[in-house]
Amino acid sequence: MAARKKVNKKVNKSKPDPRVGLRPKPGSRITLEQMADVGGTFARLVEEGRGTAAELVREASSPKSPAHKHFEWDDEKAAHRYRVDQARHYIRSIEVVVESIDSEPLRAWWPVTRTGHYQRVDRVVEDEDLLKALIEQARRDLVVWSRRYEQLRRIGALKGIVDEVLDKTG
Repeated sequence: MAARKKVNKKVNKSKPDPRVGLRPKPGSRITLEQMADVGGTFARLVEEGRGTAAELVREASSPKSPAHKHFEWDDEKAAHRYRVDQARHYIRSIEVVVESIDSEPLRAWWPVTRTGHYQRVDRVVEDEDLLKALIEQARRDLVVWSRRYEQLRRIGALKGIVDEVLDKTG
């Protein structure tokens, strides 16, 4: 049996800010009920100094937890979903090296949202419609990324890094 990881038991004694609430992230696929049940449980764990994904799963494993019903507890189904996530990781982690071209290795396959499938990089580059779809997806991803880090940009932590990257790639 593996030793259980020690959890930081330091509890944040400050009261939650009443101006701060939870909401589903724009573009996410969670319902208001999932946000309330899972988000509320996780917010409590954070306040207790136990704000990790593993702790959330441990807490949700109790049928009495409001978050319980939002997790897959059928091990066969959960294992399949995990393996699909692993497959996505491997697909994203494999590069193509073209020996005749003096360039950096390229990602071998790209997920093209329009088709719902991964496509070979050479096919994406050669097919105008696939390339347009991938460029549009890249724009959407950049907007999402920019929104995610907007708070850091506002407090000066990124100091123009986003604009610099956009200028270099634009």
